[in-house]
This record gives sequence, structure tokens and C-alpha cells, in this order.
Amino acid sequence: MVLQLNPLVNTKTGHAAPKWFRLDNAAKIYPVVAGPQNGHVFRISMTLTEDIDPKLLQQAVFDLKPRFPTFYVRMRRGFFWYYYEKNERTLEVKPEPPFMCKSIDFFANNGYQFSCYYHKKRISVEVFHSICDGNGALEYTKSLVYRYLELKGYPMESENMVLTVDQSPSAEEMEDSFLKNYKEGPSTRPVVNKAYEIKGTPFIQGGTGVITGKMSVEELKKVAKDYNATVTQFLAALLAYSILKTGDRKRLARRPVNIFIPVNMRKYFNSKTLRNFSLYFYSIHKYKDDSIEFKEILEKTKQDFEEKLNLAHLLETMKANVAAEKNLAVRGSPLFVKKLLLKAGYSMFANRLATATITNLGNVVLPSSMSKYVEDVELNLGARYKSGPNAAVVSCKGVASVAFSRGIKEKEVEKTFFRFLSEQGIKVEIQGNYWEKYF
Repeated sequence: MVLQLNPLVNTKTGHAAPKWFRLDNAAKIYPVVAGPQNGHVFRISMTLTEDIDPKLLQQAVFDLKPRFPTFYVRMRRGFFWYYYEKNERTLEVKPEPPFMCKSIDFFANNGYQFSCYYHKKRISVEVFHSICDGNGALEYTKSLVYRYLELKGYPMESENMVLTVDQSPSAEEMEDSFLKNYKEGPSTRPVVNKAYEIKGTPFIQGGTGVITGKMSVEELKKVAKDYNATVTQFLAALLAYSILKTGDRKRLARRPVNIFIPVNMRKYFNSKTLRNFSLYFYSIHKYKDDSIEFKEILEKTKQDFEEKLNLAHLLETMKANVAAEKNLAVRGSPLFVKKLLLKAGYSMFANRLATATITNLGNVVLPSSMSKYVEDVELNLGARYKSGPNAAVVSCKGVASVAFSRGIKEKEVEKTFFRFLSEQGIKVEIQGNYWEKYF
């Protein structure tokens, strides 16, 4: 197929996109620690009302290239750090593979750090975390589907909810918001103990087991409100509760259940970046005995949110992360030394601090002209080899999707989680890829 630049694409950019980018502060770790057993890849999908036309989807991917310069890049190795440069090759749209969120083969992917797939009515974008976080990937996916629908010939109006091809990329969209908002000064990184690990039977051929629950946003909000909690607090507490109820008692007595919770920092700094700008905190739960009460777990979760989900606490984490990057000894070290240090530190500490992750992308609001063609939105996290489940939450058009991804066959945590929701009167539709049956 010969691709032609669509006349609607604006090539007169108000802010000329640089030919290369430094990796943002959060991005620097991923090229070092990513590998076959943990690709640090996540997926955002939109299911439409009709089967996907691959040729038009390929054209839509091509048309977005000038609008999203921080996505259409390839990674290069510098003397001190990796960096991104403009990628002139074509990102090829492909049928959806059976292995979800697999490590991206950058060579086979023409150097690109993200992939675009289609399956029946579904368009999926899988992203290597180094180029952006979930919010940046969501903006790209919305624009991709919007452009695809335009090429289908449907009349579209963005209502300022979607980045469109006739716009110029702004400097704010390309900025490293970590460095922009970093304030020098002493910092203290919160101390987190090594976490309880969910163990199980790994899939023979690797891959990711997926179980997704679909439910009414209003029903979920009502139950959370009855518990005097936000939806995110309620679901994070339920994840911790499900792990404590199903975990190994002896090991739980030795290690806490640490729930890793990402935080979108854009709202704190009015940032428009399409790159990484998320921080995190842990909700930590210690096993006492078998008399585990959900309300007790929820109260501890709410306490952690109150103490840690605030700008002062999050800025301490940002200071510590950016200060490490700015350290003269670190900055002056060649890349191969940095890789050894980062890999060792990640293996010894960061990779062992979380029992599970839960991330909530929030409610996806689409322009009315686009919404009528979109049935569903879903977010999926990748799963490490032999790892227990992580949860990804996103809502659209009144339906909340809670998707678990795991690298083991056992699914007791998910069963307990969704059974509890059902007991609260929430109707849950369960979907899965049945990976445990075949692998």
C-alpha cells in the first residue's frame, strides 16, 4: 500500500518538533530493565461498532505522524544516556497477536516503541512505557480512532476533546514535565519494605492471562459511596483484601502487601505533556490473622491516600528521582556504568517493593460525533513472567472496566475480587482469554 499524506494534516507547525529528544526522568529506567520476561508494555483498546478496515487504519497511523512527534521516534544509544530521534520509517499496522503486551521487538517494529493492532472491531495500541504513560497513550489512541473515523467518511467534530491532525504539536506536549517542575532542595525518599509476592504456576509458553470485569459506573460509585470512599480507594482496598484472603499465611506474616498506585501529575501542575508524568505511592497492609475484614483494609487504604496522595508527599518522590538523575557522579558516568547501577538497583529494590499494581485511568469522555461509533474502552497492563495479577481500571459511556493481567495460571485473587463486587449488588460481566486452559 502506498501511503499519501492527507491534505488535512497540518505541516506548518507553530513549534518545530526537535529531531531528537532526551528521555524524560521516568523513562530512563525502562530501556535498562525491560526484557523478555517484563517488557514494560501496556495496552489501550477501543472497540468500534463495525469491523476495522486495515488500510484506513494504516493511513490514520501515517497521518498522525506530524501531530505526535514524541511517539514517532526510535531509540538511540548515546555515550551518557539513551535518547530518541525522529523515525522516518513506516509504523506498520498488524493483526492483533495472541500474546498481549509482549516485549516489543524494536527491530521488527521498524524502531518504533509502540505498536498498532486490529482485531475484528477492536483497535489496540501497545506502548513501551519509556515514551509515555497511560494518559499520553490515551490521547494518542483517541486521536487515532478519531482520524480513522474521519477517513471512513463520517462527519466528525472534536469539541476540543481530541488532538486532531490539522493542529500543530505544542511545546507543552513535548516537554519533560519532571524537569520543568523540579525544585532543588533536600529530599527524603519514603522507606518501603520488601513486599509479599504472589506465587503460582507460570504459563509454559509465557504470555499474559487476562480476566476483565465490566460493570455499571453508577453501581460502582454507589457502593463506594456507601463505604464513604472514592472508587479508586474502594478498588485498591478490595485488591489488597483479595490478596490477603487468598495468600500464603506464612509468607504474609513475614511480608506486607504493598499496593502500587500510580498518580497522574498533570492535574497538579496543569501539564499538557504527552510523555511520562506520573508518580506513585504505596498502600501498605500487614497480615494479622485470618479474621480479615474489608472495612478494616479500606480504612487503612483511605489513611494511606490521605497521607500520601498529596502534592507535598509526591514532590518528595519527584525530588528524589530527579536529584538522582542530576547527581554529578551519575551524569558523568558512561551509559554502560549507568546501566549496571540502574539494573542492580531495580532488581534489588524497585522490582521487589510492590505486591500488585492498580491504576485508574478515569473516565474517558469522547466527542458525541465519535462516541456513537465507539462501544468500549479497555486498559491492560503487562504482566511479568511468573507474576501475580495487576489491575487496570478505565470507564467510558457508563461502563467501568477492571482488567487483571497475570503471568501465572492461578486466579484466586480475581475470583475473590469480583465475587465481593457481586455480593455488594454490582452486576459484573466477566470476560477472559482462558490462557490458563491452553498454556
